[in-house]
Amino acid sequence: YRAQIRTESVAGDLVFFVTPGSPFDLKLDLLSEKEKGRARARFDSEGLSQDAIEETMLAIESDFVKRGYRDVEVDFQETPAGARVTGEFVVRPGSLWMVGEIEYQSDGVPSPRISPLNSGVPWIDANISAERSRLLTELVQQGYAGAAVTHEESGDPQRAKVTFKIVPGSLSTIGSVLIEGAPLLTDRGSDSVIELKTRETQPFRNADVARDRTALVASLRDDGYIDARVEAKTEFSDDRTTVAVTFRVTPGPRVRVGRILVVGLEVTKPVVVLRESRLKEGDFLSYQKVLDTQSSLSGTGLFTSVQVRELSAGADVRDLIIEVIEGPRTTIVPGLGWAQTESW
Repeated sequence: YRAQIRTESVAGDLVFFVTPGSPFDLKLDLLSEKEKGRARARFDSEGLSQDAIEETMLAIESDFVKRGYRDVEVDFQETPAGARVTGEFVVRPGSLWMVGEIEYQSDGVPSPRISPLNSGVPWIDANISAERSRLLTELVQQGYAGAAVTHEESGDPQRAKVTFKIVPGSLSTIGSVLIEGAPLLTDRGSDSVIELKTRETQPFRNADVARDRTALVASLRDDGYIDARVEAKTEFSDDRTTVAVTFRVTPGPRVRVGRILVVGLEVTKPVVVLRESRLKEGDFLSYQKVLDTQSSLSGTGLFTSVQVRELSAGADVRDLIIEVIEGPRTTIVPGLGWAQTESW
């Protein structure tokens, strides 16, 4: 029912006046069985709401688009039938679009890898966009930071041609790599050296620069500089053929571990927890060693929960709290076994 309800005050009483309207019979033949079930469930819970109708229209439209009907239109039609009304979804599919030919026009760059697009299949705009994105990603990875990829359509819908036009722009190579503000090597640990992907004469890739910035931050924080920050800056030449990459480091103070406190123990002795800790008092604080400590304590099987938290004790000192929850002392597990001499 597409009901309408109004309220009025009658002699001091609040009265609801209900106009139920005609009951609807819905036809959902255009939907798949899965979508039919979903539409029925929504109409059952909401009635003949506009939101439920529009969601069903969208499901029908999406199904036709996946089959190559790019210009499909879907409407909801109401037809009186005696005391009832029939509601059905009407489709004007338009022309069926098929991919007939695929062409790549590039200017001075190698031909792209084998395309996932095929001729003789329905034309789906999402697949065309995905191919355009794939081509652009490949160019950027090769060092063409200013690349552009567009596409054109031509021919009849039944055998349409798509032409990808690739404009690579200048190939950008790395002219110089500089790290500013980093702590001296004498103030770094022996395991703090990392290998950068961003190197001179190599193609410039934003992904490599982002990866190296993250690696530098992680290296510093695992070496005691837990508040370290790194900013990556790029400067292109006028013709965009070379780029200077600079990593600006703000290390902050190098922090040591102060006291290590263990809480939550009932049976286990604190020395057991401290023995498994990868950090000792006086060590430089390392987030990786904090994670290793949690993993090592969990691996003993003695604890159901392990958390390591830090407390500020000074600009360059942090106390640690290892908070644990002990598990049961005994666990009984049934099992079956087979031996060659004893069988089961």
